[in-house]
Amino acid sequence: MEKQIGYEFDFIREANAMERIRRFLYENNKRTPVVVPRVLKDMVTRRVLMMEYIDGIPILNLGNEIAKRGIDPRGKVAAAAKQNILKSLTLAYGQMILKSGFFHADPHPGNILICKGSEVALLDYGQVKDLPDSLRLGYANLVLAMADNDPIKASESYRELGIGTLSSCENELQELLKLAQTMFDTKLPPGVVMLQPFSEDSSIKKIAVEAFPEELFSVLRTVHLLRGLSVGLGINYSCAEQWRPIAEEALYLAGRLKDADFKTRVRKRRLFRRLLWRE
Repeated sequence: MEKQIGYEFDFIREANAMERIRRFLYENNKRTPVVVPRVLKDMVTRRVLMMEYIDGIPILNLGNEIAKRGIDPRGKVAAAAKQNILKSLTLAYGQMILKSGFFHADPHPGNILICKGSEVALLDYGQVKDLPDSLRLGYANLVLAMADNDPIKASESYRELGIGTLSSCENELQELLKLAQTMFDTKLPPGVVMLQPFSEDSSIKKIAVEAFPEELFSVLRTVHLLRGLSVGLGINYSCAEQWRPIAEEALYLAGRLKDADFKTRVRKRRLFRRLLWRE
C-alpha cells in the first residue's frame, strides 16, 4: 500500500505507463481489445496529467443505457453486448499479464467506460504492475493447470510461484486446485452466486497460505475485480479458460513448452471449436 500510494501521485510515471500499455495493445492486435487514452505529452508534469477525452458511459450504467434505447436488458442483444465487453476486457488483461507482464492493476467499474459499438475504454493507470518473467511464466503455468483441471500442475505452479501452503486435509491436491481456482479464476461453481471464502467447506479454510509473493497481489486483485464485473453483468465464465491460448504461447516462446506439446494443444483446441460449431 505504501509503494502504490506513492506511485499514484507521480503523473509522469502514470503517463509513461499509459503510453507503454497503449503501444503494447495496439501493436499486438489488429484491433485493440480496449481503448487506452492518448497522453498529451507536452502537458504532463509530475503533478499534472492531460490525456484525450474518451466519450462513453460508466459500465455500472450499462443496464440503464440499454433500457433507455428500448432494448430488453435480459434479452439476447443485451447478453451479446455484455459478452463482447467481458471478452474484450479479459483478452486485454490476458495479453498484458501473460505476454507483457506489465499491466493495468485497477479494473474497478469506475475505470471502465463503454463507448459506441460495445467498445471498451480502460482509464486510470496510476496502479500498474511489472511482473518479473519468473512470476509471469509461473502464472502462465498456473493458468494452464486451472484451465486443464490439473491438480498436480497446480501444486507445482504454487511452488514455482513461491506460494507457500500448509494443509492436513484429505484430497490435498484437489483442494489445492480448488484454492487456485478460488483465488485466480473468475468462474463460480454451479449454483453459487457469491463465493463464501470462509465457509466451513471452503478450500481457504482447509489450506493455509503461509507465503505469498508481493507482486502477485495485483494479479489476485485484478482477477477478483474481473469476477465482480462478470457477476454484475450476469455472466459466469472462466478467465483461465479464456487465457489458455495466451498462456500456451507465452510458455512456448520462452522455451517452457515443447514444440510437439504446443502443436498438440493447438490441434485439440481447434477440434473442440469445430465440435462446438457443429452443435
